[in-house]
Amino acid sequence: MYGASNLYTGQINYAIINSFLQYYNERTALIKINYTIQNIPENITIPYNTSIPGYRLDVSLRDFLEKYLIGIAKPVNISIEEIKPEALTNRSTILGWYTFGAIGMMYLYSGFSIGALIIVEEREKKTLKRILSTPITAFDLLIDRTLSGILTLMISTVIAIYL
Repeated sequence: MYGASNLYTGQINYAIINSFLQYYNERTALIKINYTIQNIPENITIPYNTSIPGYRLDVSLRDFLEKYLIGIAKPVNISIEEIKPEALTNRSTILGWYTFGAIGMMYLYSGFSIGALIIVEEREKKTLKRILSTPITAFDLLIDRTLSGILTLMISTVIAIYL
């Protein structure tokens, strides 16, 4: 019996208990097999003409029983390896990826804010009509405000990288 206050904790608890019991069962079976094999004399062999369909037996009884019983205890012999990308193997590269992510988020959110405030800010200050009455075009105004936003973001990027 295990605690399952919600579905997620139930699955985690089940996996922990199940994997422990499977490992315990496997280790106990292997210990029993080793104990049994140690008590069989080595010089007893299986006659050459005795066979199991698909196999010819010319090995000792001890070797045969050991492989046979281990095959029963561990029917699937697997090994699991964890493979991580090289970019995430040490602390400095992980922090580098976090820095790039932070810079990307900064550009994304600040870019939205700068883009939304380009015209609205000038309009609320009541300077938009004065600026547009000068020889500057609306396109020049947008380029100017965009470049000032990009410059601000680049300064923020330098600060984020070096601090």
